[in-house]
Amino acid sequence: MTIIRKIFVVFIFIFAALFIIGSLGNMASEQCSEIGTCKACWNLNPKSISSDLCPNPNQTCIAQPYQVQHNALVDLVLCGCAEAYDTSSGCLDADKCNRIKGVVRDAFGYDGVSIADICSNPGMFLAKVNYG
Repeated sequence: MTIIRKIFVVFIFIFAALFIIGSLGNMASEQCSEIGTCKACWNLNPKSISSDLCPNPNQTCIAQPYQVQHNALVDLVLCGCAEAYDTSSGCLDADKCNRIKGVVRDAFGYDGVSIADICSNPGMFLAKVNYG
């Protein structure tokens, strides 16, 4: 094998390794959480977004990861309540209801709150934060 061919093979190997590392880095820059069929994901890096939660809803703003995560988890709990709780019947799925209570406890600091309180009156526990 000539020196040029060896350099070419090494170059291809390095390029492939960097491509794989870059792809793994992009996959690891997002986290998700699920309750039943409800899924919420957020980016781990600041992100430019367009939202009515921006200071000027007609312009994009920079959303910090903790803000996007917070709002995604609010949406997740609301979706989970729609799936797992009925005001007349109560909890329809014990696993989903426990998962909702766990998210509310871990993400928002409300421990010992009943599923009825969370799902019947979410405004007492869940509020989205503004970006920017």
